[in-house]
Amino acid sequence: MISPYYPQASQVERFNRNLKAALTIFHHSQHTRWDENLLALAVAFNTAWHESTGATPALLLLGRELNHPLGMRWELSEVDLQQSPHDTKDFWGQALANLKRAQDRVARCYNALRSEAVFRPGDLVLEKRHPQSSNILQQSAKIAIKRSGLCVIAEFLTPVTVHSDQL
Repeated sequence: MISPYYPQASQVERFNRNLKAALTIFHHSQHTRWDENLLALAVAFNTAWHESTGATPALLLLGRELNHPLGMRWELSEVDLQQSPHDTKDFWGQALANLKRAQDRVARCYNALRSEAVFRPGDLVLEKRHPQSSNILQQSAKIAIKRSGLCVIAEFLTPVTVHSDQL
């Protein structure tokens, strides 16, 4: 159950976050050609094995794996769309059971390692950037790097604001 008008809880928003991270990695220095890799990224996302379900999204949706260049696997026999390689009810039941186990495992690990972060002057931290989009520089803030290099905390200005020195 999710709250209406709360996009952070949506699976689409989660996918968009992953896509934005992938675009940032591939195009952090050249922001004008980000659309050229969308097909390759879609294949990568659809053929990536998901730890929680124990399957790829393509297998869950289509009932078979996708043929792709990285797999170098070409099935030459005709595909029978009526017959699934798995018993559908058992397959989806297993995927759901895997998801529940993964959710419990993640919750246990998250709660066990959760502690208050304490920073002191002299600690090394990453500084948060606030990039601006620029048509002249052909840069988009959405796919720009959000953290700078290592910095040393010099002093605390407020409990949540620090003055830092670049390394």
